[in-house]
Amino acid sequence: MGKRVRIGVVGSGYHLPHYMAVARRLVEREMAEVAAACDRDGSKGTLLQSQYAIRRFTTEPRDVIEAADVDLVLILEPNEKRAPLAAAALRTGKHVLAESPMAASLAESAELVLLAREGPGRLLCAPHAVLSPTYRAIWKRVRGGSIGKVLAARALSGALFDFGVESLTGLIGPARRVAALAGSGTSGRADNGQVLIDFGDGVLAAVTAGSALGRRRSPAFEIYGGTGTIQMLGDQRAPRGYELWENAAGSWKHYEGTALDWTPEDGLRHLVECIHAGTRPAISPEHADHTLEILHRARESAADGAARAITSTFEPLALDGVAGE
Repeated sequence: MGKRVRIGVVGSGYHLPHYMAVARRLVEREMAEVAAACDRDGSKGTLLQSQYAIRRFTTEPRDVIEAADVDLVLILEPNEKRAPLAAAALRTGKHVLAESPMAASLAESAELVLLAREGPGRLLCAPHAVLSPTYRAIWKRVRGGSIGKVLAARALSGALFDFGVESLTGLIGPARRVAALAGSGTSGRADNGQVLIDFGDGVLAAVTAGSALGRRRSPAFEIYGGTGTIQMLGDQRAPRGYELWENAAGSWKHYEGTALDWTPEDGLRHLVECIHAGTRPAISPEHADHTLEILHRARESAADGAARAITSTFEPLALDGVAGE
């Protein structure tokens, strides 16, 4: 496979074990190695090095970002710290995978898009929901005309509704405007939202988001077309397959999911494979920026009740050549 991609990890927390599970498989395939890790809490060093066989530990992000033996920087720091770290890594020519959301502000997001466009480093931003085998199968069905022209859609998501937004825009295309309502649930903060997305040409989608949606049996999302309907079963973090209704057949067809152990952290595998192949990731920085703008404008709309125009855009997804494990 050639030279291994040398990964440097900045930050830890919930996502780290999942990314390290992916990294371990990449190491076994001789495609990557974990060269260094950083956490501002120095007490975590011994545990990280022993648990994940990481050669070097530091409490200073710059030691990872500027390291000569690091090719890819995996940024798992809290929201407000991600964009400056990602920008610094891109300026050094490093490849970057940033957890979601990739930036705390739209200005920071726009800067990352520009740096990724002009520099040699690839930028891949979570949540990576569109990389699951089930999503890709649905994407091919929609693109191939199984349900005709897309007319409407709906999605369910957790407290952060970026999964639903990324999935719907990936299937339908860029949004033109957004309107939203938000309320406070049991946590006392705004964690209950209803978001309406206008894609133009009469195509509308609704995203229901909230921390109360942790247990549900409804589809993760459903796409309604002129000649049929398609829906993802399970959660977008753990799809269980999909169902397809075609008007001509007059019945539902059930399709079991594959790679049921897939997690969104598989984006690391995708980025490493893209680096080896010299290709760009399927999820563009522009798509991540578009998703983030919808999230920000939805919050603004929920605050004053007025719809917001979406000014960003992205090229349609191209998932035909995306490989799975």
